[in-house]
Amino acid sequence: MSILAVYRHKLRQQQTGNYLHNMSAPPRCKITMKPIPQSAVQWRDGCDLKLKSVGENSRSAAGLQWVARVDLDALIQSRFPDFAVTRAGAGFKTPLLSRNKYKYPAHARLLCCLVIGRNIEDGESKFTCKDVEVLETLSFDQICDELRNITTKTNAEAASLPSMGIAIAADKEKRPAETSAIRTFHILSRLSGSTFARDGTAMITGRLDSNIRLDLWVPA
Repeated sequence: MSILAVYRHKLRQQQTGNYLHNMSAPPRCKITMKPIPQSAVQWRDGCDLKLKSVGENSRSAAGLQWVARVDLDALIQSRFPDFAVTRAGAGFKTPLLSRNKYKYPAHARLLCCLVIGRNIEDGESKFTCKDVEVLETLSFDQICDELRNITTKTNAEAASLPSMGIAIAADKEKRPAETSAIRTFHILSRLSGSTFARDGTAMITGRLDSNIRLDLWVPA
């Protein structure tokens, strides 16, 4: 065996010894895990985490504090008295003027959100299907782009929202739905999966074919 081979063999022995010595060293940290009681969570359809509230309806057995409930249809209906949700879809009780035989226009919720967004500082005005009709010529991308631009300017009132949170499908507990369009749009546009980031980049995607109804939580 050459001198170089002997040197490599001894070096490997030394390295192995060092690794074994490090692995046998006592642990330098201690992690304590607090399991969540099985009664605190439920899974539905294998994806939505449901939190059961205990005691006050603002806290959950999983140690979370309730912040806000977002119900998009409720917000739209509060601003559009003739907006309705039926088995056929979401739209208006009276047909749109330009489409007399069509009761439910494409992107109905998005169009309503855009009307509200253009008047976002005014939380009292009521709108009708005529306000939506003038926007029907906009493409899906144009609607999303304008809504995204609107939501980037909602930081003033949204400062009262937590910096981080988790959004979970609304449970059966009775809670007041968010009435502020600024806060509602800010929450919906700053979601990444179920994670809410107040200072994140605004994102507007999806046709909103169904209602969005969720609760925003933070660690208690």
